[in-house]
Amino acid sequence: KRFNDLGFALFATAGTGAYLSDNDLPVEVLDKISESDNNAVAALRQQKVQVVINTTQADDRAESDGRLIRNAAIENAVPLFTALDTVSAFLEVLESRSFTVKEMH
Repeated sequence: KRFNDLGFALFATAGTGAYLSDNDLPVEVLDKISESDNNAVAALRQQKVQVVINTTQADDRAESDGRLIRNAAIENAVPLFTALDTVSAFLEVLESRSFTVKEMH
């Protein structure tokens, strides 16, 4: 929500995308890397993604995809976060630097 409030477009795989959508956030769902070319690695290479949040899971396929996503983020100089507390600190900095326009009376 905080990224959305700052104007970022949200991308996620199916499970996370469903969670975001269920919470009224606009999200573009990307496929798993093995499913199609509409995936996170392709989106990174096409410069559609500005920040990657990639937390790990116990499942081998998710870990393999996670490794490929993290590598693509590094190769494309996209900020990469693997811990949510660091993401929160990053958002605090972005939020403190954002500005709003108010109507003058």
